[in-house]
Amino acid sequence: MTSRVTFGSLAILMWAVLPATIGYAEDDVIYLNLFTHAEVHISESPESIWPYIVDPSDWKTASKISHYSGTSGEVGEVRKVGGEEGGSGYHFFIETVALDAHKRQVIKLADDQGALMGYAAFTLYAGDSGTLVTYDVYAESTMDEMPEDVTPDQIPAIEAEYMNTNQARFERELVHLKKIVENRNSGLSQGEDEASVDETKNETGLDGS
Repeated sequence: MTSRVTFGSLAILMWAVLPATIGYAEDDVIYLNLFTHAEVHISESPESIWPYIVDPSDWKTASKISHYSGTSGEVGEVRKVGGEEGGSGYHFFIETVALDAHKRQVIKLADDQGALMGYAAFTLYAGDSGTLVTYDVYAESTMDEMPEDVTPDQIPAIEAEYMNTNQARFERELVHLKKIVENRNSGLSQGEDEASVDETKNETGLDGS
């Protein structure tokens, strides 16, 4: 099963991406495969980082994330990504399907109709100088109709642009996470911390651009 999206919604669809396999079209439906890896080293313990993994709303700021159902921070929690108040606007859902506290979280991604899009995983590797945080996604998305101005031979370029744009954003989001965790744990005042977060947004486009 794959997600059904519009051409304009591709920019907010996924959280992370790697070099993707070549997309293709069949019966006027475009299929885009997304497989990615991103990572960052944070000079703090997994225990300090973990609360931001199970609730990423402070640092994944490109799309709104809100609790939808289940118990927060536990297996079975479902969160909504994107959309507007009242349920309008494109959105998808992420469900926590596996947790190993302070080590790994696996989430399932589904479109707004409940169709499976794929899976993603955060993994934390503890070390002497801090923690390596990795984020991997394996998913497929589709566009129900090929835009009139798009030809099949343009699909690989569309997928490459989609991949590159999201890859860069997800890497910046992990840098955002690093700044939040390290700044708050270094004893910065709330005002200084917020200024740092705002600076990160301005530098990286994490305000949704």
